[in-house]
Amino acid sequence: MARSVLGVAVIGAGMAGRAHAAGYRSAATVFGEGLADVRLVAVADANGDLATGAARRFGYERAETSWQSVAGADDIDVVSVVVANTLHREIVEGLLAAGKHVLCEKPYTLHPADVDEAFDAAESRGLILSEAFMWRHHPQADALRALLPEIGQLQLIRATFAFVLEATENIRLRADLEGGALADVGCYTVSGARLLAGEDPAEVVGYATLGPSGVDLRFSGLLRFPSGATGMLDVNWLTPAKRRQLTVVGEEGMFELDYLTQRLTFTRAAAGGPDLIAGYAPTFAGDVAELPVANAEPLAAELDAFLTVVRDGGRPVVDVEDGLWAVAIATSLLKAAAGGQPIDLSDFCARLTNA
Repeated sequence: MARSVLGVAVIGAGMAGRAHAAGYRSAATVFGEGLADVRLVAVADANGDLATGAARRFGYERAETSWQSVAGADDIDVVSVVVANTLHREIVEGLLAAGKHVLCEKPYTLHPADVDEAFDAAESRGLILSEAFMWRHHPQADALRALLPEIGQLQLIRATFAFVLEATENIRLRADLEGGALADVGCYTVSGARLLAGEDPAEVVGYATLGPSGVDLRFSGLLRFPSGATGMLDVNWLTPAKRRQLTVVGEEGMFELDYLTQRLTFTRAAAGGPDLIAGYAPTFAGDVAELPVANAEPLAAELDAFLTVVRDGGRPVVDVEDGLWAVAIATSLLKAAAGGQPIDLSDFCARLTNA
């Protein structure tokens, strides 16, 4: 049974690590009495100055310079791991062996067998392991899933995650650290398409534009689902303005979700065709309604959900099946792009179903 007050640590004091550090502090303010009581214990980073600065800025008790110090600390129960992708496995395995609950930034790894092994290790020890797919905790995402029947038979899912990555020395650009746009943020689009489809893709096709370091700066993917629905993924570090959007088209209408504005709209298919002006159709829009769903800070919501599962038990929002499929689809898309051929996922689906 978890302690009544959970000791929290963050490993990694870069941009995303600082966001987690701030998130644990703000989650209690956002969610009030419903949140598990937490104690902000440590921020760890190999760069001691970064660790010290983050710990001081966000009110943590101390800074550490190794993940081993966090693993060996008796006053830490919960750890966010926010480091380069290739470092995840060693650190997460060490933390689980030390009895810590772990929230690991996505993707945990690009190797499906490692995902399975890590979640098995957590389950065998009675620990919670989850990957940080922050978008899954948007209130608008929950509303969208609940309202999907309103648009009838699903036809198309279009997921976009794009922004400009200007720093040429960013670890996301390093092939040896499993960088690339698809591995970094494309897993959000993969997760979104799979969740809304309600099924796993049977086949994927991918197209990549590689940068000087050999990783993809732009990735376009197609997912073919058994029902006949299609997923279209647009992931890139080239778009001059941030775009984080999810569109779902059905026979009776369309939902559009903008993660940045947290705006969710529903467009009903127009009856009788568009109005014509001088023989031209100025718009094909149907009846559009903005749905009144309350906003929330998504990282705080994610941390709240994780801490609540640690405190109360249950299954995390992002579980082993989510992790396995995110990796399987992402790696298959990369193989499809490299080989110029579609990749059939039916064999993986059968193996996962029979596992």
